[in-house]
Amino acid sequence: MFNKLFLLLLLSIPLVGKAEQRLVVREGGNATANIASSSLNRIAIQGDRISNVKGMTGQFQLEKDLNLGQIFIQPYSPDDKTPIHIYITTELGNTYSLTLLSNDMPAENIILLSTSGQDKSISWENTAPYEAVIVNIIKAMHNHTALEGFYLSQETKNNFQIKGITVKNQERYQGDKLQGNSYEVQNISDDEITLKDSDFYKSGIRAISILNKNLSPQSKTIVYTVSGP
Repeated sequence: MFNKLFLLLLLSIPLVGKAEQRLVVREGGNATANIASSSLNRIAIQGDRISNVKGMTGQFQLEKDLNLGQIFIQPYSPDDKTPIHIYITTELGNTYSLTLLSNDMPAENIILLSTSGQDKSISWENTAPYEAVIVNIIKAMHNHTALEGFYLSQETKNNFQIKGITVKNQERYQGDKLQGNSYEVQNISDDEITLKDSDFYKSGIRAISILNKNLSPQSKTIVYTVSGP
């Protein structure tokens, strides 16, 4: 029934703190990533090496791996949630700016995928494994962050009601091939309801993630779906 049933295992993957973030970024462009506030976070560039890093003094601890051309960064204060802005220069002469958002989460492994010298129409969907793309779409929806190659829009239509719950479409992430939707789901009945994946499945759905499957009367949760070929 499900063309890619194994992707429903995303239900068991934490939406914050996934071990790896792969970000498509153009030369001279900016990308946003979540980092652990109390651990070193690795940043590397696929096919290139980091040669220099600049940022505001006193905001973060920086360790450089000169052999592999990667860096490890950690906020000085776990309680300071001010965004960290850094500027990276590479051995190939490319420059990138990163906005790092500190969160209470495990250490992150951040890989930058540069579009330099490639077709400008390149997107995340064409530079990462299918499963990784879907995981990152769900993470972006959960964290309300932009995702390279995807258009974000607020959705107020396609609302519906099933089995004592209302489902309201909140946001849509539209890419070249894949589409992510986030829904606010509320239990409008007088009984506790247990949500099931099948409640939200329809043709084309490749992944479903439900934040809280057990809803008491009038309580709400968020459901994420990703659909595509």
